[in-house]
Amino acid sequence: MTIDPDTVQLASRHLTAAGFAAALLATLGKKYWGYAAFSLLALIEAFADLRYPFHGWIRDMLLGTHEQVGAKAVLQSTLLYVTGMLGCFVLLILVPYLARVSKGRRYMVIGSLIIAAMLSLELISPHYIDAVIYHPEGPFARSAIAYFIGGVAIAGGALMTRRRR
Repeated sequence: MTIDPDTVQLASRHLTAAGFAAALLATLGKKYWGYAAFSLLALIEAFADLRYPFHGWIRDMLLGTHEQVGAKAVLQSTLLYVTGMLGCFVLLILVPYLARVSKGRRYMVIGSLIIAAMLSLELISPHYIDAVIYHPEGPFARSAIAYFIGGVAIAGGALMTRRRR
């Protein structure tokens, strides 16, 4: 049985929104305002779908109106390498912090990193990575599952921490 691509896209959007809504409610309840703002922005973007127009606008700004043959592939590979390098650098900076904090805070940071990594892969968008992240797993795309896991990690981490004053 094959699932219609539009159905996969709709189910994926709702799964993503459910993860971000859970994160928003949990972080509002525990008064983590930064995570709440991040979750609200992600929830709005899940329905507004502004990633792709933003991606096109940035690509046009970087490549110009008359792009040369192969320039897009070179730009994508360069951005992918730089993003990977910066991600490793951020992870190295966060390791001492993650070793000191509670398990709940650790989950919140890891959930945020999952969401940021998935967003950067979607925005850079090389075709061989798109084939992997948009492949359906049941009724959902893999990217939606990653966003859901990130949102639920933030929500679970917030619920594991003590109430802030």
